[in-house]
Amino acid sequence: MNQTLRICAYLLPLLAILYVSVYGVNVLYWDEFEFVDMMEGRGDFWKYVFAPHNVHIMPVGKLVYYAIACLTGMSSKAMMYLNVIILSIPYLCLVRRIRTDNVCLAAAAAAIYFTAFFSPRSCVNLLWGFQPTYLAAYSFSILAILSCSSFLSTRNARHLAAASLCCSVASLCSAHGILSWSSVFLVMLYSREYRKCLIALLPGLLAVLYYAAALPPHVSGGSGSDFSIILIVRYFLTFLSGHLLFNARAGWVTGFAALAATGFLILRKKAGRDFLFVALVSYGILVAASVTFGRWPFGLEESLTSRYFQLQMPLYLAFAELISLGRNQTEAADGDRAAGSFRSKSWPVLIVVLAVVSYNFARGMQATGKFHEERQRAASIMMNFESQPKVAVEHFLYPDYSRARVRHDFLKARRLNVFSSGVALPDGETGSGGRAGSPRGGAGR
Repeated sequence: MNQTLRICAYLLPLLAILYVSVYGVNVLYWDEFEFVDMMEGRGDFWKYVFAPHNVHIMPVGKLVYYAIACLTGMSSKAMMYLNVIILSIPYLCLVRRIRTDNVCLAAAAAAIYFTAFFSPRSCVNLLWGFQPTYLAAYSFSILAILSCSSFLSTRNARHLAAASLCCSVASLCSAHGILSWSSVFLVMLYSREYRKCLIALLPGLLAVLYYAAALPPHVSGGSGSDFSIILIVRYFLTFLSGHLLFNARAGWVTGFAALAATGFLILRKKAGRDFLFVALVSYGILVAASVTFGRWPFGLEESLTSRYFQLQMPLYLAFAELISLGRNQTEAADGDRAAGSFRSKSWPVLIVVLAVVSYNFARGMQATGKFHEERQRAASIMMNFESQPKVAVEHFLYPDYSRARVRHDFLKARRLNVFSSGVALPDGETGSGGRAGSPRGGAGR
């Protein structure tokens, strides 16, 4: 990869830092209010740390949130910067793996990587202080896949141990992290190092058993009475690529196309031998299936929710992996003429990628603008809580007015979160208009 292009790609996460600086609002949002009880010391601290959150068990995320909240005065914006840091680690690792010296292919791969991690279409993730735990599960899952890939190259057991550790951390951040163990199972099939891989899989077995014991029954958002196999299939396909078109009705078509293209590439010997490609595809399909299981009754539009954006991206990270391994210009046959021909053929790839990325970013900035306005409204409601009607509080802050009031009083008394600046915001409108990208309390993530 061209050195100048690589340096530029390494610096791109700074744009995400700038994005958070401009659009982030230091105010608690929905599930974040639940951390106030932890800060206040209400109830058993460790029981809260290990308590399930819907279908997730997230002790690592809760402990990290608590530590940073203590250091920053429960700053939601500090958590947003943490979101960027968490996503930057796998992004930089993937960029480092780009080996083609074809500028067009390298730029296309870097553009896909950056979009997959930092697109403004993911505004609810990047600009929500509750998300580090979910994004950590996603990031550690990608790091586990990269570690497994390194193990195949070096047969060094330390890489397999690192993969097992990453999977273990991911499993303690979100239920989606459990799916990361598929990469260790897959590397066992590729390497035939059964003894080492089975040892590495032991923490995964313990994680599955722990989830089975800790989660209450009936945690899915599904509804058996409304069961529809057609809707389930369409939701699954839409989840795979709906964010590319921002259209749930057409998204299932591109999802089917992406799935068909993936199957074709895996059947080809070269792509099938690329472990990273197959592992990313497998993880992406497993995540899509798990989210479909819990969310399909809410309709196809739910598949386009901003907070699921990163979870939709492994399939496209896989395609970027193939692009990043594109044939080097210096390896082209018949000298400069062949190299020039290869460069000309790579331009369409870059143009298509940049067109899709540009459209995605443009639509994402529209969603960001709406979300930013709502967070500013929430900050105004928080600062002027006593004069706000119940419907406004439950709409913009937290769905339980009485609990929101108790937590507001604690934050105000301790000068935490939005009250840390000590500057009262003007009282804004308090109507019950739409809530773009509402997390519905995080139910059934």
